[in-house]
Amino acid sequence: MAGSVAGTVLTSASVGALAATAGLGGAAGLITAATAYVVLFAGLAVASLLCLEMTHKAVDAGRRNTVTSTSSLALQGGAAASNLGFGALATGAGTVAAWSMAACLIMASALLFVRMPRTSPAPAPQARSGSD
Repeated sequence: MAGSVAGTVLTSASVGALAATAGLGGAAGLITAATAYVVLFAGLAVASLLCLEMTHKAVDAGRRNTVTSTSSLALQGGAAASNLGFGALATGAGTVAAWSMAACLIMASALLFVRMPRTSPAPAPQARSGSD
């Protein structure tokens, strides 16, 4: 769980860096944006991988496909709403405002892990002994 929080915070910080450097041009802007994007995707990879691991441990095999499908649909709905909302915000208030709002929302999402129950690894299947 701590790794997921760290990945989420890293993602938020990189989006914040994109907001802070949105006005840079030339080589400095390109290098800063490229670095921020690399860090962004590294943070997303860490958070996503560890969230999938937590889901795997928390949900039994019979329901895992349903949970994964529901999660995928929720992500797609959130992406559609984000595209519309952040596009409108960037058009009205500027790119820096859109990046800043995204960074704040990502940072706030790290709080979702605070109340999450700790999961323990699924018990290993019992070995059969004797004859049936």
